[in-house]
Amino acid sequence: MKKTAISSPILSGRFLLLLLFFFLSFVFLFAMARKTSAGDRRVEVYYSVTVQDGDSLWSLAEANTPADMDISEYIQKVRRINHLNTNEIISGDALILPVYTEVSE
Repeated sequence: MKKTAISSPILSGRFLLLLLFFFLSFVFLFAMARKTSAGDRRVEVYYSVTVQDGDSLWSLAEANTPADMDISEYIQKVRRINHLNTNEIISGDALILPVYTEVSE
């Protein structure tokens, strides 16, 4: 009988581990189902641009933000990638911009 009392924490640990495994599997499958439901997935690639006179982060974002992404979210991403503290950019600056391409599976 004492063996049962000693193995009880082990069994509950295994049960929690198994429960965690099923939860993570469910989350993964749900994420994959959302990604493949459209049959396409979006790939993020980066390219470098040189800022021209009249360019702003907003105008660059308008040209490159995907339809399902908020433009301010895209600008924040550009600022993060380029380590910008403000939205100010200067003609001649080199910026790295994310571009999203749809690829079929």
